[in-house]
Amino acid sequence: MKNKNVNAILDFVRFTDIDELKVVRKDGGYCLEVTLLGETDTHFVKSIATLKLPMDIKHSSLTSGCRDSLSFLQKEQPTMMMNLGFGYLEVEDGKFDLEIVGDKRKDMTLSEIEEKLGYKIKLVSEK
Repeated sequence: MKNKNVNAILDFVRFTDIDELKVVRKDGGYCLEVTLLGETDTHFVKSIATLKLPMDIKHSSLTSGCRDSLSFLQKEQPTMMMNLGFGYLEVEDGKFDLEIVGDKRKDMTLSEIEEKLGYKIKLVSEK
């Protein structure tokens, strides 16, 4: 099930693993397609985002120092950013697809629940 309106769900997703990374050429530049696996309280999810890589091979050079981010910070339109551990990257077109790939609920017997918990329980009715 694909969900195009994911902003409400994204706040509750805990990403647990990177499933796939792929570098693609797009519009004369480079992007990183990232497939992340995660979970909410009720579902397992897979999310795919295309991140613009801040490099232009035609104008690349080796320098020491930091990239000037003032013009980047003064953009008029807000952008969606993702940090994968090496800095924030702009999500292409602000698009972040999220797909529910499984349900965490399980059918379990009382003895299976007790075995998982490691102790006996007494079931009572909700009031």
